[in-house]
Amino acid sequence: MSSLDSIVGVAVAKALTNTSYEKRKQAALELEKVVKEAPKDRVLQILILLRDYVESPTANVRKGGLIGLAAAAIGLDTHTFLRTVKSSENGTSSQQTSGKSAR
Repeated sequence: MSSLDSIVGVAVAKALTNTSYEKRKQAALELEKVVKEAPKDRVLQILILLRDYVESPTANVRKGGLIGLAAAAIGLDTHTFLRTVKSSENGTSSQQTSGKSAR
């Protein structure tokens, strides 16, 4: 298994666990950009690694994991990964779910 710093960079991974909220926030913004551009398998790796951060006994690592998950969720908003997950749950093709639904 790879580490988060090999996927998003050492600086981002380190800043995500920093004691400063502002540094964690900046790292989360960078993580969001990575998720928007990443292929499906890379996104899954990021989510699994962030789960490990959330389960950490260290408070700042947990906080970084949570803000990282939030950033990943925002990054996934426009990602085809979500359409793939939704279509597999509903049993429909990705062409049927490619349009945004009105809410």
